[in-house]
Amino acid sequence: MLSIDPIRLLVEHNLLKLLTELPPGWPPAPMVVEQSLHGLSVSLRFAPPGSELPANDHDGRTNAIEREVLDAVRVEIDRLGRRVMGAEIRTALKAAGCQWGVSTINRTLAELVARKILVNERDGRGYGITDGNDP
Repeated sequence: MLSIDPIRLLVEHNLLKLLTELPPGWPPAPMVVEQSLHGLSVSLRFAPPGSELPANDHDGRTNAIEREVLDAVRVEIDRLGRRVMGAEIRTALKAAGCQWGVSTINRTLAELVARKILVNERDGRGYGITDGNDP
């Protein structure tokens, strides 16, 4: 496993490469780009020269998708009597008519774990609620 310093250098190198490949004048307005993969979440804040970077949108509150994901986790834990896997959460959200894509749901799960609202100890038991009310 790589230590944090080589990983940070790799990330910084790739971010610099990304910035050199962006067309002039991009972005036209401040924006946030987010992506998630394998439980890791990345958020990049872009702004044109002379503009302020967009603020982080997390100040202790949950947004619409986070509320929907948390509701799905709670319902599935109650229904199944155990922690729930990501696929079960995505299936429950789809059945409830939610239109969020897989990567958006995965990113949201990763963010909720990072914010310690959900737990996922990567022990094969899935996601649980940190309030202690999950099996």
